[in-house]
Amino acid sequence: MTSKFTFDPATKCILVNEPHIVYSGQELYDESMDWCDEVQNMGYDVPMSSTGKAPLGGGAYTDSVYSLVNNWKIKPWATSGHSFNAIDSDSTKITAESTDSGDTTQTITVYGYDDTGDPDVSDAITLNGTNPVDITKSGSPIVFTARGYNSGIYYILLSAATAGDIIIKDSLGNTIVTLTAGQTVASDDYESFVSGTLITDDGSPRWVIPDQGYVGMEFQVTSQGIIIDEQTMLAQVSSIYQMEMGRWKIDTSTNKMTFYDTDGTTPLITFNLKDDAGLPSSTKVYERVPE
Repeated sequence: MTSKFTFDPATKCILVNEPHIVYSGQELYDESMDWCDEVQNMGYDVPMSSTGKAPLGGGAYTDSVYSLVNNWKIKPWATSGHSFNAIDSDSTKITAESTDSGDTTQTITVYGYDDTGDPDVSDAITLNGTNPVDITKSGSPIVFTARGYNSGIYYILLSAATAGDIIIKDSLGNTIVTLTAGQTVASDDYESFVSGTLITDDGSPRWVIPDQGYVGMEFQVTSQGIIIDEQTMLAQVSSIYQMEMGRWKIDTSTNKMTFYDTDGTTPLITFNLKDDAGLPSSTKVYERVPE
């Protein structure tokens, strides 16, 4: 099975190997640890750490928190050119036309895969005016069969700045992509969706934008997890543990409840106790209010 990630210790980037991907913080962490365990990688800084699943009492636990450490970052999909889905159906061809009716010459080249899945590069196509021109290779229109993600993926390179837009269409006349005047490549939205609580240990950005293209990044926090740094998380878990395992005492003369540390003597926090009318009470307690 092909890995979703490649680890580059020289740049400290975790490279995402797919343009549109959904993965969890757990998956990323597991692959990071597998990479660290390989003998040739043991001398490099580890990319990630993990905390969480601390008991809160009553069978409840904190969320898992995955941290990018030692300045490692995630770098979403990047290619030498920008890609897009050229077709949805089998055995079709693509054409190009220009919105410029003047004398401007526009030359484009299409890169991708042919109907057998082999790399394919078109002849340079010169456009002038709005007459559609078949995108060809050695004089024959490029045709290919969509057989999954890698077939039917093409990107387009313009040889120079242009005056008019270039419109790329499939054989049914549907517009695949429009290259605006002066644009040098076709662009695509690369999406990377990460579920889980994923942070960096120093608060820096979690990802590096690829050299080319637009990347949409989305993070989803599991259950009620809060994105915080590791030190804060450890301090909060320690505080919760002290309050859960330490001594509690209600003072009936002051209608206050005090939580003590596990040593039984150090006060942690005091609450004012009130009844359902909002009056101080230690016998019919309706709410507690931090002092």
